[in-house]
Formats: sequence, structure tokens, C-alpha cells
Amino acid sequence: MGTYRSIEKILLLVNDDTPTYKSKSHEYSSVLDLFIVSTNLGPSINSFFVLDDDLTINFGS
Repeated sequence: MGTYRSIEKILLLVNDDTPTYKSKSHEYSSVLDLFIVSTNLGPSINSFFVLDDDLTINFGS
């Protein structure tokens, strides 16, 4: 059998409580999208935010 690692050791959930879906007609919002990256990439992400229907990601240098 291959070697298995816990998902928490290889993937990072970047989401906070920022809604990724907003219904303008019903004034409803929810976090429907998950932003998941490898733990190697995680430290390079400074922030993320949703602009209307687009997800914007800022990477550090």
C-alpha cells in the first residue's frame, strides 16, 4: 500500500467567513465556494476577497 498523509497536512482551507455567493434579489449570502491550496502555497497568500462574481487572490513576493 502507498503512504497516506492526513489531508490537514497537505491541503489548507483559506476561506474565512466572507460570502462567495450573494443573491441580490433575495438579499441572501453564503459561503458556497471553497478555496483550497497546498500547504506549500499557503504561506504565499496574503489575502483573498470576492468582487461580485470573481474571486481575487493576492500573492506575496
